[in-house]
Amino acid sequence: GTAGGHSETGAFNPADILARQVLGYLASGVAPAGAALVNLLPVDHMARAICALAADPAHAGRTFHLTHTAPVPAERLFAACAAEGRAIRRLPAAEWQAELRRIAQDPGHPAHALAALGPGQGFSGPRWPYDATATRDALSPRGPEGCAGEWAGGLTGARADELAEPPLSDALLRRMVRALIAALPPAQPAPAALPMPAALPMPAALPMP
Repeated sequence: GTAGGHSETGAFNPADILARQVLGYLASGVAPAGAALVNLLPVDHMARAICALAADPAHAGRTFHLTHTAPVPAERLFAACAAEGRAIRRLPAAEWQAELRRIAQDPGHPAHALAALGPGQGFSGPRWPYDATATRDALSPRGPEGCAGEWAGGLTGARADELAEPPLSDALLRRMVRALIAALPPAQPAPAALPMPAALPMPAALPMP
């Protein structure tokens, strides 16, 4: 799944693809139109889950995928941008392709490295295609079947609370957006207008012969 910002600070990895995408939308004020789901897990939650799975020898050699079980519509993310003073206008395909061409010619744009991904950039439908049921079962307070040690009876108390999936609330999305806005490069001042040259004096009229 996608590692989102920290649940307390909102801090993102600025090189992450989703972070670059949203930074690009914030910098340009536009994004592609279309339906999409935002599947984010705060990076601190993801780190705790990885450590918990790695700590149990019963999981040795297994592969786990971790995604949020309740992704939210992209409109919620754009609403969070608007609530933080950065409204994003959604563009139809032709206009978005033109914007991508402009971004591709601007190495300083946050989404410059993603311009080659094409016009869709994930805005292709309202269904999330990935499943993390096995991972959630392994992290469940019930305890995954066949695990040993402290996992045999499931997680309890603080350990279970630490691994509970955080909801993608409006407050959390706004926290992540604030961190991204703070990471935007400073706006470049417009070049100063050049002064108009002073008018040259008209030459004196020559005397008639």
